[in-house]
Amino acid sequence: MLGFTFQGSSFTAGVRTDSPTLKLLAYADDVCLLLRDQNDFSRAQHHMLQYTSVSNTKFNIDKTEAFSLNVLNSTIQHHILQKRWPNYIFNSNHYPSFVHQLALNHVSLFLNSSLCSLLPFYFPEYRKSRVCDNNLPIWHAIFDVYDAIHTDSTIEFPELPLDTLLALPLHKLIIPLDSNHWTLKHKTFLSGQFFVYDIVQKRLHLRITGEYTRYPRLRQQLYSDILQTRIVKLQSNVWPYILEELPSPVDWSDHSMVTNIISSTAWKYYSPRYLRQIIQSSSPITLKYPSSVVKVLWSCSMYPNARTLYFRCLSNCIPTKKILLRYGIVSSSDCSLCGKGTDSRRHFLVECEIKWKIWKQVLKQYFPTTSFTSEDIYKSIRYLKVPPSIPKAKQYFSVLSTTLYQLWIIYWQHGNDNPYPYPLSQIETSLQRIVSHIERLLPSKND
Repeated sequence: MLGFTFQGSSFTAGVRTDSPTLKLLAYADDVCLLLRDQNDFSRAQHHMLQYTSVSNTKFNIDKTEAFSLNVLNSTIQHHILQKRWPNYIFNSNHYPSFVHQLALNHVSLFLNSSLCSLLPFYFPEYRKSRVCDNNLPIWHAIFDVYDAIHTDSTIEFPELPLDTLLALPLHKLIIPLDSNHWTLKHKTFLSGQFFVYDIVQKRLHLRITGEYTRYPRLRQQLYSDILQTRIVKLQSNVWPYILEELPSPVDWSDHSMVTNIISSTAWKYYSPRYLRQIIQSSSPITLKYPSSVVKVLWSCSMYPNARTLYFRCLSNCIPTKKILLRYGIVSSSDCSLCGKGTDSRRHFLVECEIKWKIWKQVLKQYFPTTSFTSEDIYKSIRYLKVPPSIPKAKQYFSVLSTTLYQLWIIYWQHGNDNPYPYPLSQIETSLQRIVSHIERLLPSKND
């Protein structure tokens, strides 16, 4: 987006370093690219890396990663965006929303989920419900996200209340020694259809004649397979319910199974903050600034544009002519403002003859007892170094940022291809304008 107009273009195959479409990235603050496929993204990424040193594209890349829109993988991007829905269900304390109760009501409509609301999440065969039609397609997205995060959900049976255990699929409670056993073909059979809790003996046992009405032949077959032929074994974690008295009832919503879901590494990975931490840990080490100085920089008075420019300087994203010359954007690396010397980063910020005259006058007016060198100013801009003789760091950064931004305006209004140096007669006018802007931030020099 350039100004108030939109410019769109179509991509062609191949990577061209001189693509006029992608050069928009070097000059626009906000650009929206509609990418057709992975090749389009690769081309855009190539150009962003090429222009990192002369634009704020590095900041834009970091900002994109901070929001976890990982466009390298559109599926991951989609899952991260849709994960807010499972958050409402499993972690309502941290994500309070009216959606929580509505979602629980929808879950209760799934097959057998009235016995255990987690069944549709753990076992896809229980996801049959009228809420999964075209009127509520969001549930397809919710289950898709859950499956991507928990590809292999493990249930700790001793931790589960009995009602939940009986609501699980039968094949999760037994271990058939035959890979073709009939229980593996009927994955929607519930354990409660074959097992029952005896309220007198306070034990779990297989249903016997008189305790079942459906599937009598299969129940008898399972009874024989477990107790007679022994070709089917029970999961070891089921035995405590058979050998011991039933512990106190546990509400599944307050149960550790929910906690295990939201505390797993996979669950945390699908969040902007965690993904950002991973990216930062794998990124090359950048400049480290003392937290106290960074706090001062954030809390001091600055114009928004001046603050943005200051952070561009800290990120080393300054479009000097020395760098622009590499890409054929300018014809010479000589400074257009003073006409002397190569327009390097240090020259661009401080050492330009015109800029240094203005720097000295401004700093002398606000810090008359301190003698500054160009190195002092450069270190303050690039590394947040405050000279020891400066008692008020906030005021110092306010003066520095305002002057830096006004010099930026002077440079670009003069033009980086202007063959004539900046007139010395205009320095006084520029100085007065800079001071007036500083006075708006600092009404009194003694504050």
